[in-house]
Amino acid sequence: MKDGQEYLLFLTPEQDGLFGTRGVTFGKVPLNTEELEVSEDQIESSHTHTEKLRTIFNEGRKKYGK
Repeated sequence: MKDGQEYLLFLTPEQDGLFGTRGVTFGKVPLNTEELEVSEDQIESSHTHTEKLRTIFNEGRKKYGK
């Protein structure tokens, strides 16, 4: 994540009352940009996988964003 940016976080409870992101790639959606903000080592480099991820981010922004 980047300083000064807003994110939609999907969290899951962890031990000791703490929370973690639901997934490294899918658990944080940037709200101030349309960029995916993921590195190639986090997802497969295939176009189909990237488009699925873009769809998930856009749906999250539409449903839960400002």
